[in-house]
Amino acid sequence: MNLKSLFIAVLMLGAFSACNSKEKQKSEVFILDSIRKVDSISVVLEQQRLIDSINMVSREQQIIADSISNLVLNESL
Repeated sequence: MNLKSLFIAVLMLGAFSACNSKEKQKSEVFILDSIRKVDSISVVLEQQRLIDSINMVSREQQIIADSISNLVLNESL
């Protein structure tokens, strides 16, 4: 009877450690997924900042071009 109890205790300990490692693995996967999401979001935000900068420079160039065009038209009148 004592041997059976020891065997059951060893099995329970093995099952407990297996469940514990699965939970640890799940938490590691969750952390890695979270890091990937944050990285993806930061890449998208950086791309949006780049697009906004390009658009701002384009608008500034258009303003300069319009100003030069107005100056040329006003001088010819």
